[in-house]
Amino acid sequence: MTPTTMFLTLAMAATAPLPKPAPAEAGWPQWRGPNRDGIAASGKLLESWPEAGPKLAWKINDDKAIGTGYGSPAVVGDKLYLLGATGPKKDATEFVTCLNIKDGSKVWQTPLKTTPGQFNDGW
Repeated sequence: MTPTTMFLTLAMAATAPLPKPAPAEAGWPQWRGPNRDGIAASGKLLESWPEAGPKLAWKINDDKAIGTGYGSPAVVGDKLYLLGATGPKKDATEFVTCLNIKDGSKVWQTPLKTTPGQFNDGW
């Protein structure tokens, strides 16, 4: 590469537009949110909490329904996605669960074809 070509390549790369932050409508599609920075830019967060706490929309009473694990939830549209396992041991089966964001009902669940991992059994 000639010095001129290298200079032009670097100049173009330096002036290329940076990716724009994801719009608030993007939901929470990945770990730590749309931009992986832990910031919810929707503007719909409470300034202060009610004394009794926020209204509970729904909860899962059967932990086997979503499994155990360290996965971060992802929200896209009206669906919430979770990664779970049948337990914390190496022989556990991992799966993905999709829940309806409005009522927490299970939309679908599918096992993942994974190899035995090194789960942390100490938690």
